[in-house]
Amino acid sequence: MARTRSTWLAAGVLPVGIVVGALFAPRQDADPIPDPTPEPGGLVERGRYLVEVGACADCHSPHDQTGNVITGAEFTGHPPNAPIATWEPGLLEKGVVATTSPTLTSIAGPWGISIAPNLTPDMETGIGRLTAEALIASWRTGKHWQTGQPIKPPMPWPSYAKFTDEDIRAIHAYLMSLEPKKAQPIPTPPQG
Repeated sequence: MARTRSTWLAAGVLPVGIVVGALFAPRQDADPIPDPTPEPGGLVERGRYLVEVGACADCHSPHDQTGNVITGAEFTGHPPNAPIATWEPGLLEKGVVATTSPTLTSIAGPWGISIAPNLTPDMETGIGRLTAEALIASWRTGKHWQTGQPIKPPMPWPSYAKFTDEDIRAIHAYLMSLEPKKAQPIPTPPQG
């Protein structure tokens, strides 16, 4: 029987992914990687590269039942009418550290429920109003750029906080270069 990524996460493999991600995150004392394309468009291309190696699509793009990103829905966050991951404290006793929704765009664990937002530059449902400086501040402080609330797992903001300001500006430039796509507002997770 083939295991899906959701099965592996529910089986408790998530911490390994987070640990592996942390191991490969840029070191605070590491020299930044120079932008290999300084001509116009270089910032966007560098941002595209960083978004790909940062695996942003893994959480911010809905996946189909085979685990592939749904074409045309890249970076649109949790889809409308998709189930939201659920969590019960008793799951820890069974060795389950987190659960995911079938689309892999919401995850639940001891911290609560996290729902991936739309990262396209739509002005109403996406990040169209997000400035590069606000993104830098968000990742440096671990606070959401709009609400000021703490950023929940599995968002690896402590690792992303180690990006240079220029890298974060490049990520912002790339995300702003995407086609704006309307998405449903992030639902309010159930409490409890």
